[in-house]
Amino acid sequence: QASSPMASTRLVDFTMSAPEFATLIRHTLHATADPGKTSSAVLAGVNFSNLDGPLLARSADSYRMAVDGLDVETSGEFNVSAMASGLVECVKHLMSATSARIMIDARQSVLVVDCESGTWATRLISGTMPDFARILRFPTVCTATMGREALSRAVKLVRSVEEGISGVYRFRVAVTDEGLEIWAGDDTADRTARTV
Repeated sequence: QASSPMASTRLVDFTMSAPEFATLIRHTLHATADPGKTSSAVLAGVNFSNLDGPLLARSADSYRMAVDGLDVETSGEFNVSAMASGLVECVKHLMSATSARIMIDARQSVLVVDCESGTWATRLISGTMPDFARILRFPTVCTATMGREALSRAVKLVRSVEEGISGVYRFRVAVTDEGLEIWAGDDTADRTARTV
């Protein structure tokens, strides 16, 4: 059985830019869970869905979440998760190709990627990707414009934060009237605030 419901379409076949598909995968692979350390198999993969319009790639573990999307014409609706380990090798070859044919077969429980440099297949994962957008209640998106030097200082601050429990780095970023504010530390008492 495929991951999440396939909506009404059991076989989806479409062609898109190979580097764009590779970028979708690359932008989400880092947030997949280690298959040996998660009780939810679906979190060890990248979820691909077009049920809300654009092609979305999503991944999440207990600490991170990644989402990227593109407007792509497809032959049907789908909502599937593919093993991250099966996508890693595929990405390298997609970056040097021009176009890729993507085939999602729910009956065979497989996602196949075919491009000039080869064909790769990865297993689909049973289960439904959690609706993190509903659970986390994301705030309104803000945009900040800043110079290269200020951004460099902000990145250095984040990189200087001490590693917390389980390898998690804790910091908070906020857009204020003064600029981009970054707090480092676990609680209000000992955190360092810096505006860039």
